[in-house]
Amino acid sequence: MTGSGEGHAALAAALAAAEDLMALPGVEGVGQGEDGAGAPVVLVLCAGVTDALRASIPAELGGIPVVLYDIGERPTAQPIEGWPYDDLSEPDFM
Repeated sequence: MTGSGEGHAALAAALAAAEDLMALPGVEGVGQGEDGAGAPVVLVLCAGVTDALRASIPAELGGIPVVLYDIGERPTAQPIEGWPYDDLSEPDFM
C-alpha cells in the first residue's frame, strides 16, 4: 500500500479522521507510522492508556489500523529560577 496513490489517499483520510481523536482526554497527538511489515498505521499518542480511552478509540480508521502509543504523563512546565532574567523590566542587553 505504501507506493499506491490509493493507499496514500486512504492514509490521508485516516489521519484527517484521527484529528477528531485529539478532543479525547488523554490523547496528546496523532500521526502516521508503520507496522513491522512496513504497512501504514495511524499512531495515537496517549498520556496513559486506560481501558476507557482504549474503548473510545476505533481499531481502524478508513481501513488503516490504529495503534495506541503510551507516551506517559505530560510534564508540566516549571520555571527555572534565575533563567534567563529574574527581572525582565531592565534586561542586560539594552
